[in-house]
Order: sequence, then C-alpha cells, then structure tokens
Amino acid sequence: MAWRDIDEQVFHDKVVAALKKTLFNYPSNKHPQLKTIANHPIKSHSISDHMGGRFFPDLVVLDARTERIVSAVEVETDNTINENEAKQWVKFASLCDNFYLFFPRGLEAKVKKFCQEITNVHCYHYWQDGEHFQSEIFKF
Repeated sequence: MAWRDIDEQVFHDKVVAALKKTLFNYPSNKHPQLKTIANHPIKSHSISDHMGGRFFPDLVVLDARTERIVSAVEVETDNTINENEAKQWVKFASLCDNFYLFFPRGLEAKVKKFCQEITNVHCYHYWQDGEHFQSEIFKF
C-alpha cells in the first residue's frame, strides 16, 4: 500500500466510497449476480495469485455465485503514481478480466507511461466538483 499523508488518505477513501456507491454499486437490478467489496478502510477481501500472494485492490467486484474476480479497482492520488504502484497495477490486471484505474485529472502523461503494457486496463481521471467526484474515461 502506498504512503499518503492523512489528508490525502481521507480524500482517497472518499473517492473509493463514492465509486462503490456509483459506478461499482453491486449487486444491482441489472447485475444481481455481482457484488462489490471495499478494502478501505479495512482490508476485507484479497485476490490471490498462483504463488499464494495476497493483494488488496481498493475495490473488488465478484460474481457472487462463483466468487470469481470480475474486476479490480484501484484509486491513486497525486503522490501514489509511481513505478512501485505501477507494479501492483500489472499484478491486479493479471488476476482479473477488467482492471479499473482511477487517478487525478492532470496526471495523464504520468499514468500513460506506466500503463503501456497493461492490456485490460480501463483508465479514468477524476476530480472533485464541490461535494461530488466526477470521472471520465481516459484513452491513451
């Protein structure tokens, strides 16, 4: 897990909570078989690799019938877009069908540099609009 100062961590956790309530609000009428589990503020659901490594993306979307990982969601902040975190992105992307990466608007070039070899990544930049968070897909 990346180091963040307290203000940045609080902001990060608010973005994670907002995403769980909006874009990844499962189960839903359209997708009753899916469920979303947040790993913030408490790590509650890991995804594992074949070597027994356990990883905790910010959100995990599962098929509730089979417990298969459908998606992993990671939220980055200004100070956590770096080579070390990018290694985690590669790992998350390798363990699920869809990997969603959310990052602050204005850091597109930095993120692009680290995402060149991840084929199943869906990148979104986000920003705060008053009390709400906005996001939009960002294509490289």
